[in-house]
Amino acid sequence: MKRVFALFLVFLIMLQPMLVIATEEEQGTDFDPGSITCEAVLMVEQNSGKVLLEKNSRKRMYPASLTKVLTALLAIEELDLNETITVGREINLKALDASGAGLVVGEKLTVSDLLRALLIPSGNDAAYTVAVQVARKKANNPSMSIQEAVDYFAEMMTERAKELGAEDSNFVNPHGYHDDNHYSTAYDMYLITKEAMKHEIFREIVRTQYYSTKNEENTESGDKKVEHSWVNRNLMLRKKGEYYYENATGVKTGYTSKAGNCLISSAENDKLSVILVTLNFPTEKERWEESIKLLDYGLNNFRFHTVVKEGDIVSSVKVGKKFFKNTVTLDVLAEKGFEDLFNIKDIPEIKANIEWDSNLIDPRQEGQDEIRLLGPINEGQKVGRVVYTLNGNILSESNLIASESVMKLNILDHVLLGGDYVLRHWYIVVIPLAVLAVVLLGTLSVSKARRKKEQGVNLGKRRRY
Repeated sequence: MKRVFALFLVFLIMLQPMLVIATEEEQGTDFDPGSITCEAVLMVEQNSGKVLLEKNSRKRMYPASLTKVLTALLAIEELDLNETITVGREINLKALDASGAGLVVGEKLTVSDLLRALLIPSGNDAAYTVAVQVARKKANNPSMSIQEAVDYFAEMMTERAKELGAEDSNFVNPHGYHDDNHYSTAYDMYLITKEAMKHEIFREIVRTQYYSTKNEENTESGDKKVEHSWVNRNLMLRKKGEYYYENATGVKTGYTSKAGNCLISSAENDKLSVILVTLNFPTEKERWEESIKLLDYGLNNFRFHTVVKEGDIVSSVKVGKKFFKNTVTLDVLAEKGFEDLFNIKDIPEIKANIEWDSNLIDPRQEGQDEIRLLGPINEGQKVGRVVYTLNGNILSESNLIASESVMKLNILDHVLLGGDYVLRHWYIVVIPLAVLAVVLLGTLSVSKARRKKEQGVNLGKRRRY
């Protein structure tokens, strides 16, 4: 007996981790998103566009180097990635305390490598070169001054942002170095990032951990070969780092003393892909730790759920005939399906509310729990609708259609229905008959009086003769 009991305990101990794993899968990550310390946040699932988390997402704030996502987008849209450009004196505009890619005046590099210099080490020098190259090309003015080109490019940035729906942003430089009039929102930066992520070159660059120009693409500045080695500032991409996150796919860091620690991050698993915009973390440590927790929360606490498929059996209902008690059971189908992204905790709370076609309900069933419809009902006929709700909010609705034809009418049914119609609409028959009777009686009375009068006239004539 003791041996059996011991084996049972061993079995329970072995089973416990399995139960824990199953529970974690069902409940998702145990993290309170309300505990985050950043001032603004927006997390969106990319494929569905559904907002998973939001806090102050429309508040105007300073984006710092997150600005470079828009700078890169314009470069991708306006320049040939394979084109070789020459770095000019515009890089001297970079502030001494600003991040740079180490570009040198006169060096030549492709636009794609210029984008890497912009996004991987977050080079403000590269941002200026992008701005000048794009502005001069767009304005068709190669001799445009550097400052004119930078201002022109800033106008392009704001205009392009508004085209994307980013209405609460204004950009005055291509890099995000602080300016009181340079601002955006978490929501606007999401819109800009979403558009940039449509481009393969952007996706490839922002997930690159390390890049070096020490290869065939090296170019020369005068007699001196210019070589660069850039390490991504996004610590989630560094495999041996403290904040490495295996699901991370990009995209951009940002910091100024006024903007605080900012980060646009993206991550994916086999089910979901999310973009997370976080603005103004108090510390760099919190930026990385909390962003990882937020990404985990998004990837593990939400999933796509099919509420109903087109043609699924939603319910069944009794169908009978008016003058008979016998019934048949009819399956009713959803005319259209519905799938959406849900917090896994909400899925059990989804309710289906069925509303039957009032014209089909047997009036004798009113007040009773079981609904009975009156036939005949034809296959594909609409018999009602189903409304899906979550916490009182309507998610979707669909017509309910009959899966087959039932309770077809025979001759006896037609006779009974005809008689019932007459009984229920007696006035339609009686009134015309009454009117007809009155007319006939009136006609007979007039005819009788006319005959009497004619007989009296004929009798008078005989007496004269």
